[in-house]
Amino acid sequence: GLKSETYTFYIYIRHINQAPNFILAREVIECNETELRDRWINISDFVTNVTAGLNEDFGGLLETPQHFSFVINPTHTRKFGDQEWSPISKNESSFNFSLIAQSNLMKVDVKNSSGIFRFSLNPFRNGDLLCSIYLLDDGIDAQRRSESREFSIRVFPVNQAPSFGFRYPHVTLNESRGCVTIKSFAVNLLKGSENLGGLDESHQNLS
Repeated sequence: GLKSETYTFYIYIRHINQAPNFILAREVIECNETELRDRWINISDFVTNVTAGLNEDFGGLLETPQHFSFVINPTHTRKFGDQEWSPISKNESSFNFSLIAQSNLMKVDVKNSSGIFRFSLNPFRNGDLLCSIYLLDDGIDAQRRSESREFSIRVFPVNQAPSFGFRYPHVTLNESRGCVTIKSFAVNLLKGSENLGGLDESHQNLS
């Protein structure tokens, strides 16, 4: 039989960005309240198996050069011992009961597919903070974002020493005076950290 001419055609497989992925290895972080400002807390292996997308998982190399970053959003907060969470409004510039010194500086540093979580606490604060976290790459289409996951930070209270001052640092009495009562001898009696904004020790009794 007769044979037609041969034609050449091409098949182009367009790359579609695959969402990055990670494993959240620490869903609950526990630490004690701090007395210090600007003290960073580092949580090793907070996330693991950080990948740029499914292409990388299945042997593709197209997404390996991508850069990615973690986005952390505080969503709920509660005082230590409370059962109910209080939502944090997106319009709030700070929390009603702020644990984190600077929420915009909560970050994850990734190296060799694992990440260290770094954050700083406000002094003399305790309670729980619930956060969402997701991974974002620099792809050009919609699938730049991983699934969102949740973790919590629990800050345990640490009892702070009470304090007071003297109204009369020097008291002079004549001998054989007997029983003497001096009113307001001690002033500015404070229950631990309440003078620094802490509320957890206000129920304590002083003696």
